[in-house]
Amino acid sequence: MESLSSALKLATEKKLSLQPKLESLIQVSAESLRRTNELEEMRQRPEARKMLVEKTSVACKVTEQDVKTKEDSLSAEMKSLLVGGTTLSIAKSKLQV
Repeated sequence: MESLSSALKLATEKKLSLQPKLESLIQVSAESLRRTNELEEMRQRPEARKMLVEKTSVACKVTEQDVKTKEDSLSAEMKSLLVGGTTLSIAKSKLQV
């Protein structure tokens, strides 16, 4: 019985002596994990910005193409109006003569 009591006492003492070391290791591990997460966030920021720039660039190109298409369309309509206006002006001149 005494040997069990003695073994229990030794185990308890060993547990108490290991506990601060274990807590220290847990703290170091938690700090390491926190720093790793912080570094990962820092790595992701430029990547997110790069993706945003690419997305914006694509949107600008699409808008630029739309503007070009509308400019071409308006140019054709203006030419048509100019021809129509010229025709009306000639017709008006002939009617006045």
